Amino acid sequence: MITSEQNQNYLDKYTIQISNTGHIRFRLLTIGSSGYDPGKPSLLIKGKSNNISLFQTNFFQQNGSGKHISITELSDSVTITQNNFKGNSDGGVYVGNNGYVQITESSFINITGTAIFLESSNNVSLLRNKFKPGMHHAIFGIARRGEIKNNEVESVLLAIRMATSDSVSILNNKITQSVSGIQILGDGKFLVSANNIGFTNGTGIEAIETKNANIINNWAYNQRLLSTNGISIIRGNNSKVLFNSINITGTNNNSSAIAIQGGKDNQVFNNIIKNASGGYCMKIIGGTERLLSDYNCYYAPLNNVGSIDERIYNSLSLWGNIINGESNSIFTNPFFKSNSEFRPNHILLNDAGITINPVKFDIDSTLRHPVKLS
Repeated sequence: MITSEQNQNYLDKYTIQISNTGHIRFRLLTIGSSGYDPGKPSLLIKGKSNNISLFQTNFFQQNGSGKHISITELSDSVTITQNNFKGNSDGGVYVGNNGYVQITESSFINITGTAIFLESSNNVSLLRNKFKPGMHHAIFGIARRGEIKNNEVESVLLAIRMATSDSVSILNNKITQSVSGIQILGDGKFLVSANNIGFTNGTGIEAIETKNANIINNWAYNQRLLSTNGISIIRGNNSKVLFNSINITGTNNNSSAIAIQGGKDNQVFNNIIKNASGGYCMKIIGGTERLLSDYNCYYAPLNNVGSIDERIYNSLSLWGNIINGESNSIFTNPFFKSNSEFRPNHILLNDAGITINPVKFDIDSTLRHPVKLS
């Protein structure tokens, strides 16, 4: 085991390279770069290096671009814990073709590009990190397997964008004042659950050409006037949209709480779908095959229950007949507790849902009633 521990260690115009090496620990360092050579990160880990630990280390950059850390070439068991990344760089941490990488309890500030960029990553855990304003993306890329959990993202363009061929879980993240919240792509299995998403002019959760995406127990709400969609499924198959609370306000009369474009065999159950912006509760574009939708609560002050290719339906019964569903759904104002906490306060919603396995808990980990759900 090699341990580096020092109070200040400013390295200008140089890159620390770790190649084909194991069991190295960095602790309490300050590593900086002037950015004169944008091709060099401050720290490069490559060549099947393994068991590399960075703890309470500060990374900063001045006068240019370049990543703080690059992890490539099947490096494995890299842990980055309680580190600070700051500066005008085009990226915080780059994770390429790797083994297991964990980034935990670290902060990313004033990064103009992408804080964590994943390129064909094999296995990543991104836990309890904080992403502050100014960057394009907090987390962006492709991972075969991954867990993105309990992170806080504030004021970015797109908070999380992930593609997978295997499985990725995006859980319990809090996103505020970002243009769009979460975007998922690919044929793998996604679980997007218990996220609190405040978005501005874009979409809360967007699934593009996914298969087997589970979007469950999320709060999605807009924080400005021109937002488009709360949850959007685009050419997706076998997606499940369950137990979400969506609240759209503002002035965009073309917005929708849920939008579905193409795809087949998607399910929409036990959601609270509210749009007070003059737009629609649900919008279907270009048709969809075998949509199953029921036990939802719809509400729009202008009675815009839904639209299909710009044809508007102003009653829940008519909408249900058109999509062959919603026989147990209701149209009523849920009276959310506040503009940021979407617990309903309406007697008609008591015991109004149905049990859907394996969803046993609410967004705050409260155990749901095994038979009667609201």
